Amino acid sequence: MKVVFLSTYPPAPCGIGDYTRELRQAVERGADDVTVEVVAERHPAVEREVDGNVERAWKRGGDWDTAAAAAVIARRPAVVHIQHEEAILHQDARLIRFLETVGKAGIARVLTLHSVYGGMLGVPIFWWPPPMFHRAIAANAEAIVVHQQEGGRDVLERHRVAPDKIQVIAHGTPHVDGGSRAAARARLGLPADAKIALFFGVIHPKKNLQTIVAAAGAVAAAVPGFRLLIAGRLRDRTVLDAMYGRRLARAMGPGTAGGWIDFRGGYIAAADIPVYLAAADVVVFPHDQGYGSASGVFHLALGAGRACICSSSPKFGEAREIFGRKIPAAIAPARDVAAWQRAMIDLLSNDRLRAEAEALAQAGAADSAWPVLGRRYAQLYRDLAARSSSAPLAPDAARG
Repeated sequence: MKVVFLSTYPPAPCGIGDYTRELRQAVERGADDVTVEVVAERHPAVEREVDGNVERAWKRGGDWDTAAAAAVIARRPAVVHIQHEEAILHQDARLIRFLETVGKAGIARVLTLHSVYGGMLGVPIFWWPPPMFHRAIAANAEAIVVHQQEGGRDVLERHRVAPDKIQVIAHGTPHVDGGSRAAARARLGLPADAKIALFFGVIHPKKNLQTIVAAAGAVAAAVPGFRLLIAGRLRDRTVLDAMYGRRLARAMGPGTAGGWIDFRGGYIAAADIPVYLAAADVVVFPHDQGYGSASGVFHLALGAGRACICSSSPKFGEAREIFGRKIPAAIAPARDVAAWQRAMIDLLSNDRLRAEAEALAQAGAADSAWPVLGRRYAQLYRDLAARSSSAPLAPDAARG
């Protein structure tokens, strides 16, 4: 059975593209009867492909749906799987036209929503509001995949998407081996006996890093050897990013001078990511994000078996299921500085609690490991292909 993915794709720099490649490899390794091809976005950085059966056929902006649909139909797959992120494919009629066109060609359609917006307004306002957009997708696809129950499935059901159209499948988790904690700290020049809370990733306002920076002084006073290790580059998209970076630098000043904040700004090489995770006692995710979306860095932390502290924002529905039920300290309100102080103190001061969190992380990683997900997706594709003989809905059903 042939499946075509519609997505960005490496070597184009994009997290969704990296995810798509991981998923492709997982499906093909786990199912001998499924082959995956890719209809990818054109990108000026791509000089040669890293994999075979990749066609660069469309570009975001303009009527991308026309070229994309033609390329998919020409490959004659049983199923097309669209990786949707609003910053790439947007939230408007073009996606619905694409789904209608490939559906009329007899191709089963499944779409992953990597971000699930719950509000009534479009993003930005001239795009379709999420309830209408989600119902339109459901009317023109056989399945919608979201990565979590809370902040994913529940939002779609509130928007009157039929429950039997929704599949909850976690973001995949790789195995992450950065060596022993002692060796990782030696490599990074970190104290062997420190209590390290790690923030890792691109830095921008929605990451809400200022909250844990504000909490760090009290944690340092309560936990001997505490260090907040911040590794990642500042996003440089708008002047607001630059302003945020300057404010954050001022806020980090006392901690940097006092030795409890260690900021390592700039690009972190892929080979060093497992080492940073191995060096950490806990990994912190203070994001203040009002919509549901899976975190690739969170799944890297799970893959490394690390205790995590996550904000209570809709982004971390998965974390609440993995950690929050047994370890309340692992979840803190996004902008509550005192709550983040307590959470970091609790996890860093209590070896037994931290070991329990690490065991929960390992269990979560096993449940969402890429080989497990590859087999699950392969079965989903088989099921959708078997049902695809049903006639597609009329186009005006998209606005029901």
